[in-house]
Amino acid sequence: MRSENIPPNFSAKERIIYEIVITLQFFNYKSPSIDG
Repeated sequence: MRSENIPPNFSAKERIIYEIVITLQFFNYKSPSIDG
């Protein structure tokens, strides 16, 4: 998705976790009303 921002020394698992975190932060930013 945004692989250009992933450090090159990340392992496959770390890349997956990194992208999940970025995606969650993106959706939280787009939908702040979820927090109440």
